[in-house]
Amino acid sequence: MQQQQLPINQDNIKGSRQLYNEVLGRFRIKGTSFSKYVEGQGLRKQNARKIMLGDTNGIKARQWRQKIVEEARK
Repeated sequence: MQQQQLPINQDNIKGSRQLYNEVLGRFRIKGTSFSKYVEGQGLRKQNARKIMLGDTNGIKARQWRQKIVEEARK
């Protein structure tokens, strides 16, 4: 499976419990779930959770965090 190329964004959103909870809530308000969204993007829920909490913070993790937050805040 080929993964899509994620854009590099200079906005460095820091992962935290608060950010994770915000994203969970925003997906629920939209009538979906964090799990459904990230799995639909080809990302494992466990990895996405680590990314949102800031446990993983490499370049790809920061790109994924940006993308997830942008989608949740739409």
